[in-house]
Amino acid sequence: MVVAVGLLATLTGLVVVLVLAGRRSRARRVAAAGLVGVVVIAGGAVLGSGIGSRGSVPDDWTVAQCDVGQGDAVLVRSAASVALIDTGDDGAALDRCLDLFGVDRVDLLVLTHFDTDHVGALAAVERRVDAALVGPTGRSADERVVERLVAAGVEVVDTRAGTSGVLGESSWEVLWPPLEGASPPPGNDASLVTRFRPTTHCRAGCLDLVALGDLGAEAQRRLSATGGLSGRVDVVKVAHHGSADQDPALYRSLGASVALVGVGADNTYGHPTDSLLAVLDETASAVARSDLDGSTAVVVDDGGLRLWRERASSSEASSTLVAASVPHPVAGGGPWPRERVPSRRRRPVSPSIRSDGTESGPPP
Repeated sequence: MVVAVGLLATLTGLVVVLVLAGRRSRARRVAAAGLVGVVVIAGGAVLGSGIGSRGSVPDDWTVAQCDVGQGDAVLVRSAASVALIDTGDDGAALDRCLDLFGVDRVDLLVLTHFDTDHVGALAAVERRVDAALVGPTGRSADERVVERLVAAGVEVVDTRAGTSGVLGESSWEVLWPPLEGASPPPGNDASLVTRFRPTTHCRAGCLDLVALGDLGAEAQRRLSATGGLSGRVDVVKVAHHGSADQDPALYRSLGASVALVGVGADNTYGHPTDSLLAVLDETASAVARSDLDGSTAVVVDDGGLRLWRERASSSEASSTLVAASVPHPVAGGGPWPRERVPSRRRRPVSPSIRSDGTESGPPP
């Protein structure tokens, strides 16, 4: 910060000299040379910062949370395939995150629901998406998002619970909203909830992750009652940016080693709330907050799960790989039960979608 202020003061002084000095004066020539030097130094500092940040990202990341401000954007990688859950509302921030983690192509895009903080940056990624899952639409703006994807050549699948497929060496399944019965109206409580799990042949980076969209407490309780969240998970994408509208019993049953909270710095909603953080503390989850940590990544190694933070919220260097609490065995080929989930322009809801990926609003 001090360096930036110094460069700005120097730049301002040089510009003043250029304006006031005579056209052919020595002072003007010196100021012009100095101005070029300052611009080169500043540009080099910015470029070096970007390169340094990319260089510190662990190559073997499996799940990454993008720092997109008050919004959600989570990457899931298995083998050579990548899924993106939501886009946030800041296209430049999403672009930066994709560059940070070396993502050029998105095999599967999951739009949990159509609030702006989840789909607003779609333009930054729509041309590099192969397939997209979308949930219930309720407004003309929602339909325009779907139409935009179709126009970009994306295979769009109208999705409910039971839709499933494969991403690299992981399987995925949509657990919510229900296909039949009392389905919530479009919005937060109709968010697509997706679970990613290792397949039986997963060799590396094998994680069990559930992404809860913006589900509120009542919808969370209904989801738990379906039985689709049985067993503990490695990573949970916390619902609704850590709002107070949560079901503590759900988080206790998940027992996640890592909890991802996509939240903007100095947001006016009070996210994440103390009540939610207390629940995560009770479950011994390592919390990754985009407002404090920037973008974060989860890595599986021989010691279990490790959490990389772009920015340190303590005295640790930002490139430090921080060991996370691991309450159950994890690692490539870990011993927990695995189920092979059978695989299945916008088309009707159906129980399955084949997605081989190996080749290839309102206030929040």
